[in-house]
Amino acid sequence: MFANRICRIRRLAPLSRRRYSQPTSVYPFSKLRAFPFGLSAEDAVLQMAPFASMACLFKQFVGSIGARYLPGFGFKPITPSQIIPVYFPAWTIDAEMQVEFAYGDTQRTTTGVVHDSYLPGCDFPIISLTSYFSGKLHQEPIPFSQELENQYGAEVSCLPYTISPFSVLKIIRELSYQDATITEDLRFSPSSVKPNLFAAYPVLIPLYLARYEYTLPGVNKARELTIFMEAASPKGRVFADGTVGTYAGKELRDLMPNGPRSFVSFTQLLDDLNVQVLRGLWHPFVRLSGFLTPDNRGIAGALATWLDDALGAQGTAKKLASKSGTISSDSDPRIREFTADERNTTSNWMMMGSELASMKRIAEAMKTANDANRIVTIGAGKTPPKAIFEEALNTLHNKITQLEAKRVEAEPAWWKEWIEISKKSQGASN
Repeated sequence: MFANRICRIRRLAPLSRRRYSQPTSVYPFSKLRAFPFGLSAEDAVLQMAPFASMACLFKQFVGSIGARYLPGFGFKPITPSQIIPVYFPAWTIDAEMQVEFAYGDTQRTTTGVVHDSYLPGCDFPIISLTSYFSGKLHQEPIPFSQELENQYGAEVSCLPYTISPFSVLKIIRELSYQDATITEDLRFSPSSVKPNLFAAYPVLIPLYLARYEYTLPGVNKARELTIFMEAASPKGRVFADGTVGTYAGKELRDLMPNGPRSFVSFTQLLDDLNVQVLRGLWHPFVRLSGFLTPDNRGIAGALATWLDDALGAQGTAKKLASKSGTISSDSDPRIREFTADERNTTSNWMMMGSELASMKRIAEAMKTANDANRIVTIGAGKTPPKAIFEEALNTLHNKITQLEAKRVEAEPAWWKEWIEISKKSQGASN
């Protein structure tokens, strides 16, 4: 399913060093981490070659396959006219969100967890509309330093942060109630969206961007294609930009103007393939858990799909950047360093919240069932004594109280700091 998902985006604009590549001061962060490059540009060319060849209508296909899988036998792969190592800025998000949902004719304020989720940190065309974070990035990124600006003997172009992780909250809260429709019978109140905790981890994703040129038989004009690859490991995913479909469909029809209907239908399908994952699976932007309807139906899946579609839409990165302002530091306490200790602290606190929500639902169900006289003793076939039920319910309430106290103690200090900052800011504005 994800392998076939397509993003409709523009072709790669020329990489302007004046605008996008700057000295280390482009990252005025103290909490920034980066995944090192896991292969050289030469190895990246070999990894991309079979896919680049297919995208360029099988130009040098045999040589590309041979060079990739039979090294040392003299095969010559398709080579790019330009290849650039790039550090793409991103945010990983962990959060607990409180939202009011309307399901049919009923409304309910519910809580859910956003975990291991991804937000682009830059609105650079093409590469900003793909999620690069997955559970496969098990290694912990290392602190970013000037030494990482040159890897495998090549200067790395460092794209600056133009998107704040908090811009997505601004955009969601500004939605109209009509735009906040998840499904036909499910929507949420944008103004009700409230983070109970929000942690954003800045991390740099290594990529290789490569340009390829090719021509079609009988067509003198050269075509350009951009292939880009995740570069944290040799097994990184490979992507192609819009020319793989936009040109292919039209020009195949031009080559066979009187082709059969089935051929025309096939080329029309190619028109929609603006950007495609050539190797690997599509990674979702968001991962959610919790979020229940008034009748306790899970809606995390539908909400995640809605958010994925919104974040992957054309123009979203530009909107996020427009709401971000100038990103001059990472002093905001909600910006955390991407380390196991930091993330475990946040994760443990959110897990307590999920456990609390489950216990409260059980207590509510027990009370409702007892009020309706629907609780029976297994094997006895009769209603249990009132004292036994009350004892069980009181025990559960005590556990809830204990866990709530434990969660208060486990609340990250940086979140308490942010709450105090917010209170002072609101007081000053009033």
